[in-house]
Amino acid sequence: MIGRVEAIFRDLPEIHAASSIRTLLEVLPGDAGSLSPRVPFLGYLPPDTVRRWFDPEMRGALVTGLVPDVGSAALNRLFDDLDGRLADTVAAYPGYSGKLAGLGVVSTRSSILMIGDLARSLGTACLVIFGVIGLVFRSLRLALISLLPNALPLVGCAAVLYWAGIPLQYTTVTLFSVGLGLAVDDTIHLLTAYRRERARGAGTEPAVRSSVRLVGRAVITTTALLVIGFGALGLSELPMMRLWGYLACACLIFALLADLIVLPALLLTFCRSEAKS
Repeated sequence: MIGRVEAIFRDLPEIHAASSIRTLLEVLPGDAGSLSPRVPFLGYLPPDTVRRWFDPEMRGALVTGLVPDVGSAALNRLFDDLDGRLADTVAAYPGYSGKLAGLGVVSTRSSILMIGDLARSLGTACLVIFGVIGLVFRSLRLALISLLPNALPLVGCAAVLYWAGIPLQYTTVTLFSVGLGLAVDDTIHLLTAYRRERARGAGTEPAVRSSVRLVGRAVITTTALLVIGFGALGLSELPMMRLWGYLACACLIFALLADLIVLPALLLTFCRSEAKS
């Protein structure tokens, strides 16, 4: 069984593996052409040493493998292929069982699940947030207009990750949820000021100019303070914390530009015919 599993691993050029129990037997005295006569010598070794790779009571043996750090997407395909080959091997040997385990397998598949959960949660959050914006402001047009400015910070951070060649990780994934909340906060402030000016009888262009003048200073000040706070993470000795801090600052800057440039432009373009309220 061990020899067959080793053959499966050798068939995959991306992975290097060896049976740990086989390696252990090879260092014991005996004929170089056969490992079976060396099995009794395992009884002379410390039990804890043997159980790390071979447990006769549980009738189990460990096969270890080394894989390159090529990202969760590529590793997940490799592990799926290996799972299929291992299943074929187990089926050919009744009474045997085998499965992939280890930190690499668990972290890779957890990352894939986490990214899928992120996409679903962000989609749900967007629907709820912009649905609430439409209800509060009683305008489907404003809800649709607010989509683009709040999506730009997330797209900007994703572009930075792609440009820097940094894959999605546990720490960076959480940034998208935080970035969405920060961007929506600025958008609500500006839309509130805009609707207040419209309710006072101002036209679309004067209302937008007044909203940017009134809210822009507060938004810029808040963004500057948050950038200073998150930028302090750049002094951390942990690489992941530094990366999160840099990306958070980039997200805040993208959100500021989107709310002070893109959102006013959209309001001027699509709300000129909006009735005063």
